[in-house]
Amino acid sequence: MLLDEPATGLDIPTQQSIYELLEQLHVDGITTLTTTHDLLALDFHHFGRILCLNEQIIAFGPPEKVLTPEILTKTFSGLPWPHRLVEEDTVPAVKEDSCSCTCS
Repeated sequence: MLLDEPATGLDIPTQQSIYELLEQLHVDGITTLTTTHDLLALDFHHFGRILCLNEQIIAFGPPEKVLTPEILTKTFSGLPWPHRLVEEDTVPAVKEDSCSCTCS
């Protein structure tokens, strides 16, 4: 099954339902290929392998090996992680433990 951003625009309970369904499909032996920019989904839901792309393959492997600051920085256009999209003195500082990301 091929899915493109399956939880985008959905409320949190519906997003959780979508990812629970994907996990059940995996248990049932159905392979899914899912694209997402939702880093929280990658962090909190079961994905056996993650492929990070940015004009080329940056990394491929299990989440614990792929979801690192270095790989995420390379994947999201070289922005420092956690990133700031505008000059530092024009917005409040991003907390070091922040998990939010805005990507296009």
